[in-house]
Amino acid sequence: MALRKELGESLDTSRSQSKGVQIDITEGEDHTGLILSGTLFVLYGVSIYYLLPAALLNLDLGLILTIFFVILIGMIFGLTMIAYNFENLLEAVIVHILLFFEHKSMKIMILKNLVSHKSKNELTAIIQSLALACIVFLITMLNLEILQITSG
Repeated sequence: MALRKELGESLDTSRSQSKGVQIDITEGEDHTGLILSGTLFVLYGVSIYYLLPAALLNLDLGLILTIFFVILIGMIFGLTMIAYNFENLLEAVIVHILLFFEHKSMKIMILKNLVSHKSKNELTAIIQSLALACIVFLITMLNLEILQITSG
């Protein structure tokens, strides 16, 4: 709680800690990004729902492989978003597991430090998970290609 307040407010013990609630009503918010991304995700789902059975019925191997590739890219994106949403929980669990031998005060200090650097940590986590997913995907594809070349 001390990190959320100004220094003077945190150190002042003579005044009440409760504050009034301020509600800001803004008109004309721009929702074009949400509408555009929602539309793209709906088109993504509908195209897979329609094109995959059509490709299977027509035995179009190129389209089937393209759809599976698009599904894999979507899974990488989805797992990255799951990791992004559970980042704070995972940080706390990792701190408690790896620093089980430390005093409680040290763990609390580290967790507060992680909270204070939250915005930088979120961007770093997204970049790291996307890079790791791409590396795993490329290595898997390389191993499949090598296996196909050596067996055929």
